Amino acid sequence: GVRVSDGCPTSSFRDLVEQVAELGYVNRWHNLLYRGQGRDYGDRNGRSAIYPTIYRPDPGRRQLRSQTLNARFELLDAFVHQLREHRSDLSDRAGLWRFPEYQIALLQHYGLCDTPLLDLTHSLRVAATFALLDSETGRADRPEGYVFALGMPYPSGSVTHVVDQGLVLVKLQAICPPEALRPHFQEGWLAGRLPSTSAKERGDNAARRLLGKYRLD
Repeated sequence: GVRVSDGCPTSSFRDLVEQVAELGYVNRWHNLLYRGQGRDYGDRNGRSAIYPTIYRPDPGRRQLRSQTLNARFELLDAFVHQLREHRSDLSDRAGLWRFPEYQIALLQHYGLCDTPLLDLTHSLRVAATFALLDSETGRADRPEGYVFALGMPYPSGSVTHVVDQGLVLVKLQAICPPEALRPHFQEGWLAGRLPSTSAKERGDNAARRLLGKYRLD
């Protein structure tokens, strides 16, 4: 399957666009969102694994310790509480404060703590740029990058709850304050499991929605 493959090699951005265009044509019932990474992280069976930061092991460890996970969620809850207390100091985007994903999205955008939401983009160019950031530094141990194409449902609003699929989609451009320009440049989205819990589950692995894996040289 796609998850165990080495990824389709691409020789140029045009080549990448052509391959993804064919993928989208045969999967038109999916909304394709992309993620660019310098590495293809695998599970114990060699399959691609794409988890939000809060569920990733500490550097140098293969397993995520329960104490670490609990501490991360406690920190997340503390940040969310602070944001809610100071909501009057921030823009209220059409009542989106009613959704916890709003506060979590702000924390994710500004990198204040780990969250159960995963950064994605609707822009293939942005994903390819992130995939090759490490390559541009000239590091010999990482000469390649990867773009992952994920099959998502079509959104119905700035925050979309897809109950049947246990998924939440957040459109960053719609909920971040106007001062935050990066989500607009990056055409950013966030995706996560619904409902989110402090336990790591299979549904947190976005690679289960992987339709295409592309290796960029």
